[in-house]
Amino acid sequence: MLKLIKVLILIMFANFLWGQSVFQRIIEGSDYAGCNSVKLLDDGGLILAGTDAGDLYAVRTDHLGNVIWAKAYGGVFSEGTNGWGGMEIETISDGGFALVGHTQSFGAGGKDVFLVRMDSNGNTIWAKTYGGVLDDWGSGVQETMDGGLIISGRTASFGVGSTDAYLIRTDSSGDTLWTKTYGGSESESISRLRQTSDGGFAFGGYTTSFGIDTNFFFVKTDSTGFIDWSKVSTGRCQDFCLTSDGGYMVMDLTFRLTKLNDTGAVEWEKSYDYSGSTGSSVTELNDGGFLGVGSVDVLVNSILKSDVYVVRTDINGDTIWTKVYGDIGGEHDGGNAGIEVDSAEFLIAGWTLGLNVNTSGIYLIKTDENGISGCNEASVPTVVQDWADQSFTATFEVSSGTVVNSVSFNDTSYYSLDSALCLTACDSVTSQFSGTSMATTVSLIDSSNNASGWIWDLGNGIILDTLSTITYTYSQPGTYTICLTAYNNCDSSTSCQVIDVTTSLNQLMRQGNLSLSPIPTQESLRIQMINIKSQLIHARVLSLDGKRLVDKPVTYDESSETIFLNVEFLDPGVYILTLFAQEGFFTRRIVKL
Repeated sequence: MLKLIKVLILIMFANFLWGQSVFQRIIEGSDYAGCNSVKLLDDGGLILAGTDAGDLYAVRTDHLGNVIWAKAYGGVFSEGTNGWGGMEIETISDGGFALVGHTQSFGAGGKDVFLVRMDSNGNTIWAKTYGGVLDDWGSGVQETMDGGLIISGRTASFGVGSTDAYLIRTDSSGDTLWTKTYGGSESESISRLRQTSDGGFAFGGYTTSFGIDTNFFFVKTDSTGFIDWSKVSTGRCQDFCLTSDGGYMVMDLTFRLTKLNDTGAVEWEKSYDYSGSTGSSVTELNDGGFLGVGSVDVLVNSILKSDVYVVRTDINGDTIWTKVYGDIGGEHDGGNAGIEVDSAEFLIAGWTLGLNVNTSGIYLIKTDENGISGCNEASVPTVVQDWADQSFTATFEVSSGTVVNSVSFNDTSYYSLDSALCLTACDSVTSQFSGTSMATTVSLIDSSNNASGWIWDLGNGIILDTLSTITYTYSQPGTYTICLTAYNNCDSSTSCQVIDVTTSLNQLMRQGNLSLSPIPTQESLRIQMINIKSQLIHARVLSLDGKRLVDKPVTYDESSETIFLNVEFLDPGVYILTLFAQEGFFTRRIVKL
């Protein structure tokens, strides 16, 4: 039996909820709405972010994609809608969120990095812009180990080229601790940023300063932003994830995966192509494999359309399955992000212009381990090609500079109309169980409806993820609240009982709390039982040849904690006395004179 601490159980509860179904769902927007960033929440819901109608927006949903709230953030001009696509939402340890993009409504230049800090209901706590007199854009944000924030993007206001990669390190209030730019003589931009386990940072994007045409770059820095190492290769880094072996997996614009080790050396590279595929997102899975998300081109009546494209691989990059989703052969759909929401079950987020919407909307797809969502999908062949290492080292110039402005605006409720395209649900669970105790040992038997899994909270800090029936012995007597969470692939339910766990009669004897007198006896046997909880006590007296002479309930006097057993009628001799109670049983020889 596996003992789990409670914080892990909370995460498991979220996963149980996700196991509830596969589905496709649309959250309709108004003007080229889509989801650029998605995170799984502790309660099993989602926080989504994107741009629509000239504003940044965030949407919180439950585990089935039903909208809980939706908010828009911005001013009179445009926020995050210049087609570059950079923006991200981050979950914060206090239960709120941080949203980053860019703004033309506030700040010092034409466009500035725009950071909005919200509470768990999407209400703005504070908002700030970062930048200079020219254009600056935000692409990513992450809460740092010390509770501050690290922001990434690109800047035309500072640095050495036309635009440079841009890092902004702030405290928890958004006030800058340091800023850095990274670049060459031409253009650089960051697509994804992550803090590493050593407290430093890794980021990737594209550069036109090094190599021929546009190349992807990847940089690892220390905690103050100074470069540890850098790597440049062909392509354009759209996303990357940290891997469990301390390395990195990079997703290229052309749907090429590049596995780097912890020093940036290329371990392997593979491209995945079906009808002009483009990559947007990559995440490492619990089994060590990877999930890549993007789009593919579809030519319909000489008009170029697109569908969501998803590839699942093993740890070596070999494909397990490849799928397309959307209005296949119809209007435009695309994938921007993917996460694992349960063991080998996945949530893909993107956009649609044709599926059950008037204009555009967020497109959510929940699949099982085989990529099955229930509708609007097809398995497709994918050409996998190994690539030779084409990377090289480049020297990035590092400089500093930023202007910070606090801004105020009224966040507004964002129009959203959510609808399910397909939804496969399952039976609800009702938790119930019976519990009995014998001394310090409890027996717990599940009688829940529609359950396939059970988690027992034994009320003493021990949580067991085990079978439906368990036997457990407590180290100390006492009163314990025992709770059972029963679950299946789509639901969970919890019930609790209070059970008294007492000291066994043999333990009472060893502790001096159970005594018999007088021994030998002539008429009545006095049995004192201190700290016993049971009120139902049964006495049995047998002769040495096994003949049952006494077999009856006896009265326990709570005030004196004593039982008197009449043995006057017995012939002189040796007998066997057994006492039965909730705490167990106790046997001892007695002598009758």
